[in-house]
Amino acid sequence: MVKVKFLVVTVLLLFIPFVVYAEGAVKYPPLKLKLDGNKISLMQGYNIYTYPSQRGGFAGIKKVLQEDLTGDGKDEYILAVQLESGSPPAKSPYGVVLICGQRDNDLDIQYQMITGSHSPDFDLVDLNKDEIKDVIASGINFPRWSHLKIVSWQDGNYVLLWDKGGDDTIVSQIFEINENGDAQIRVGRPSYQYTTTTTYWFDNKTWKIWVWDGESFVLEE
Repeated sequence: MVKVKFLVVTVLLLFIPFVVYAEGAVKYPPLKLKLDGNKISLMQGYNIYTYPSQRGGFAGIKKVLQEDLTGDGKDEYILAVQLESGSPPAKSPYGVVLICGQRDNDLDIQYQMITGSHSPDFDLVDLNKDEIKDVIASGINFPRWSHLKIVSWQDGNYVLLWDKGGDDTIVSQIFEINENGDAQIRVGRPSYQYTTTTTYWFDNKTWKIWVWDGESFVLEE
């Protein structure tokens, strides 16, 4: 019986780093943001990251833009942040895109999107053509699992318009505007071929295309 218990604990420890990114299953450390002129400070426990900063490194604020996302004439701050949770040797990286509103010298987090383990990024696109830009958040998990989440301000709240593909271990999600001027998302597994010096990537015919129909993304027949 002791051996069985030891085996179960060992298996659980092996899987912990891989489940840490599942939203709802893990409590990420709380974040606090301060604004001092053009300088933003983000506090995560004992860690403090500033933007802009001369210090490099893996973790920190990677991108900041200001945009009126609610149509009230006031800009929100949108940040792409690379962070880590846990303690050594079980520290696990995760990326997050934050939408924040300014209150005096504080930046209040209004919405956040976990975007995988690394490379958090975002674009601002008016995909539903309401003259207010939406947040297209992206990131990557290993080995080639790409995250894509889209948030829009509708009826006084931030609404998640897209969050699919997260259960697949090898999937690519590509946001683009098609020839008709409509937003679309291509979802599929990239196929590839190695040579001695180069990796070639090809579009796979099994990819699915989701097109914005004015209310939601629908699967193209």
